[in-house]
Amino acid sequence: MLTNAPSPYQVELFGAVAARSEIHLDVRFLRDTQYPGPQRRFPHQICRTWLALTQGDELRVHGLPIREAAFGQYDLYILSGLYTSLTFLACAAILHCRGRKWALWWERPRPSLATPKRSWPISWLHNIKDKVRHWLLQSADLVIGIGSAAVREYEALGVPPARLKMLPYCCDVSRFAAVSTASRDRVRRELGWSDRLVFLFSGQMIPRKGVDVLLRAFIQLAETQADVALLLLGDGSDRQALESQVPESLKSRIRFMGHLPQAQLPEHFAAADVFAFSSRHDGWAVVLNEAGGAGLPIIATHQTGAAHDLVREGENGFRIEADDALALVAAMQWCATHRERLPAMGQRSRELVEPCGAERGSQTFAEHVQFCLGTP
Repeated sequence: MLTNAPSPYQVELFGAVAARSEIHLDVRFLRDTQYPGPQRRFPHQICRTWLALTQGDELRVHGLPIREAAFGQYDLYILSGLYTSLTFLACAAILHCRGRKWALWWERPRPSLATPKRSWPISWLHNIKDKVRHWLLQSADLVIGIGSAAVREYEALGVPPARLKMLPYCCDVSRFAAVSTASRDRVRRELGWSDRLVFLFSGQMIPRKGVDVLLRAFIQLAETQADVALLLLGDGSDRQALESQVPESLKSRIRFMGHLPQAQLPEHFAAADVFAFSSRHDGWAVVLNEAGGAGLPIIATHQTGAAHDLVREGENGFRIEADDALALVAAMQWCATHRERLPAMGQRSRELVEPCGAERGSQTFAEHVQFCLGTP
């Protein structure tokens, strides 16, 4: 497996896969991460860089995975993550020329940016990216979509159903379900929101996440609903500008908590009543797994990959279009006026996220490997 920097949810799945007797998993990461996560209980290496034209991974060349693609004898190579990386492309081309079995494990694709409205150099570059992606999709022995939305979109891009499988990001969310009532009540008291209906956002404060839309929608909701509050977890380039948009009258009902350690996330999720995620694009968004594990109803955009598998309209939440603040207000208003139905919706969220556990994911991983290799 070749992939980007290790993230906690990948590490949990890889650990479960490596524990299976029928698979020997060997992972190559393009770079390391500084934040703490689950222990990496599987064979892996952080690849050293041979050539770095930029600080980003796209124009960096990593010798180890390229050498292994050229001379290694693994049964199956799985390429995931940044497909515009020189290392990723070199591995794919070498494996294709060698006739080795290789697969893609990819998130839902971003919309093409090769439009006539963009200047010709930018449009030309995105046209090249689209053509490269098309070649990869047509050449891989198997394409594994991270979620049902990814599978549908790759089929629309020309991948035959016989070469398509699904494996979402799978992780352990049991810690989000194990928070005591005392811990939940303590956090709500500290926030001063014991009797309020609390909406929660968790993620980066960057334009792609659409936090500006959520903030605008909540401000409109709060004009007519006095018993609601908004808790925002995370940091990023937009945070200062977003905080400046909060009216003085609502500063006691809108709280920016910044980046929290992983250990503190479960109790803050438990302190909320509804999870609201207004992203303009997310290939998956593991934070929806976490919200489901915490037993929260979920409002998320159609542009969030995980929403297509973890949100059932009217059962455990609502799906809306990105940038549609009015639809977001309507969904939040419904939650505020139907508080008695929220616990049952939260329980449904737990049920929907259950198949995305690491153990279940490792079994699916093994089945896809066996399918690609043609083994029983």
